[in-house]
Amino acid sequence: YSPFRDYRLVETFESAEEIGYVTEKLGSALASGAVPVYWGDSGAAAMVFDARAFIDAKKFWSENGMVAAANAVGAATDGDWESLAQHVIDVDKNEEHFRSFLLADVRARHDEEGDSEGGVLSGLGKGVYPFPFPDARLDPAQELERRPRVKQAATRLVNAVATGRRRRFSGEHRKLRNNWRADAPGADEAAFEEEGR
Repeated sequence: YSPFRDYRLVETFESAEEIGYVTEKLGSALASGAVPVYWGDSGAAAMVFDARAFIDAKKFWSENGMVAAANAVGAATDGDWESLAQHVIDVDKNEEHFRSFLLADVRARHDEEGDSEGGVLSGLGKGVYPFPFPDARLDPAQELERRPRVKQAATRLVNAVATGRRRRFSGEHRKLRNNWRADAPGADEAAFEEEGR
């Protein structure tokens, strides 16, 4: 599978940065032999792929003082994009630097012990990365107290479910769903409401 086999570099930006969210974009580019320019949860990506095999846009922006762009791609200014583009051009022009990304094995290398007592994986480049998935050894209350990122993900899920329930019980979901049919010229509003139940 090599959709990018004719390209040296491929932009692989995730559509959202969620904890542990890594899609096929990065893997497809690496499988094609291209060097990905990646933006997403770099820590999670480094748990699957060797971080030396891709250009990490967040890391580049962060190390070069463009913190807003590193934290949210939507906050990147024209200058941030130009700096990243120039970096990619520099990598492309320097054949030795470019070839340093082309690893024989792009899979992440974890130390032999796996994750340590604290639930972090080491050896992933700079610092350590907290394991993004719940720890079966802890009860849920302890998990939420010890792991702020898990607590954040759980809070988002609880809020999404609560919003869905409010819409369902208030009838708001009926207003949001298929309203183009009810608004059509000559539409029978009563028939539409009956059909929607």
